[in-house]
Amino acid sequence: MLVILSVLLGVVCGQYVPHPQFHRYQEGFRLTLEDVPGMKTVLFRYDVNRHTGNVTSQSNYAQKVDGKWHYVNEDIRVTDSHEIRYSVKTNIDGQMYESPVFTWKAVEGPVLPGRRLRGAVIFRDDFSGSHLDKNAWTYVNSMFGQYHEEFQIYTHEEANTFVRHGHLYIKPTLTADFSLFSEHFLHTGTIDVKAIWGSCMYPLNTGRGCVRSGKDGLLPPVMSGMLYSKATMKYGSMEIRAKMPRGDWLWPAIWLMPKHNHYGGWPRSGEIDLVEARGNIVAKPYNGQNEGVNMVTCSLHWGSTTGNTNLRTSSSRRSLHGGHDFASGFHIYRIDWTPDHITTYLDGHQMLRVTVPSGGFWEKSHFSGNNLWSAGDKMAPFDQPFYLILNVAVGGTTGYFPDSFQYNTKKPWQNHDSHGVDDFWARRHDWLPTWRGDDVAMQIDYVEMRHL
Repeated sequence: MLVILSVLLGVVCGQYVPHPQFHRYQEGFRLTLEDVPGMKTVLFRYDVNRHTGNVTSQSNYAQKVDGKWHYVNEDIRVTDSHEIRYSVKTNIDGQMYESPVFTWKAVEGPVLPGRRLRGAVIFRDDFSGSHLDKNAWTYVNSMFGQYHEEFQIYTHEEANTFVRHGHLYIKPTLTADFSLFSEHFLHTGTIDVKAIWGSCMYPLNTGRGCVRSGKDGLLPPVMSGMLYSKATMKYGSMEIRAKMPRGDWLWPAIWLMPKHNHYGGWPRSGEIDLVEARGNIVAKPYNGQNEGVNMVTCSLHWGSTTGNTNLRTSSSRRSLHGGHDFASGFHIYRIDWTPDHITTYLDGHQMLRVTVPSGGFWEKSHFSGNNLWSAGDKMAPFDQPFYLILNVAVGGTTGYFPDSFQYNTKKPWQNHDSHGVDDFWARRHDWLPTWRGDDVAMQIDYVEMRHL
């Protein structure tokens, strides 16, 4: 296993300076430094294989992209035998700060926190190439809007899903800005998802998911991205380092669904929501706690039917305070999933733990009648392979953005209104200024799945 050996720079003369990070990938390596206010220049210094006497030493200035300073070297292919020593010198408001020297090297054996599951890696993507690995991920093309009547089309357009500087971006854009469409087209045109993008993920919903006419109601005014992992996991650990998007009515999600509906359609076969968030700066009940981009939630869903008496949800949420939010930086989201429990973590701190008795989820839920999971393990329906889903949705009319909440901009539509998407788009002058560049994208640094 590869381990980065480094320490935080912390506070230097009253100024917090983040620590530089080393990333190895197939074509070479990358040095990065998080930006802080007032940072003007960043100079990375490094040498290779000082311990062997065959030293390559260089100093190079970094470029600032998307809130980070990057230097990329594609001339040196780093192997397990390499040792890299590196440091950073930076100018912040006219003062120079220089870091200690950090060392990166490959070491044998896993060095993991005690609580973390230690199984072998079955899948990892660091998004280190120039394009998304299509052998690892499946694009979703659909206007289905899930079951929340969301306002987006999911496409595989490069503008909506792309890889840059070692991060995956899932970014909403305006449909009217796409080359094939226009504002007039949203009201009068017809979108055939399969004809345009080559596939449609919801062929049984051709009236809504695959083919739709603006004459029957406004076409989805936003395009976005959704990915399914081809790798699946049953009992193990999954870790994702991600940054949430900021912008009104954005709904990012990192979640898992069963590869096969072994016990039947939703919710019989279960759902695991590792992360959900709202992109609004302010989204709170009157006189209540803010539940905007400063908060993330995680949930498990299971049941025998969709009725309230036969559907169960176990959830938890975590907030950041002091002006911090989940769109300001990256955080690590993890799930440990065993034959006895499911536990989720945020930056190593437990968020949710669901354990089950010997009678499984049926007993835990106090359902009556025949146990539809009796043929499975104690963790059924969570005893089957699940795949990972990454997406950024927009809006929706089933209540994720409650009508009763206070928001930083006025909510333009009412839930359960058949014309909600029309009202959303008509009031875009209110919310569109909050969509600023790549801030509207969910960014993923890496995804890792491990066996037990």
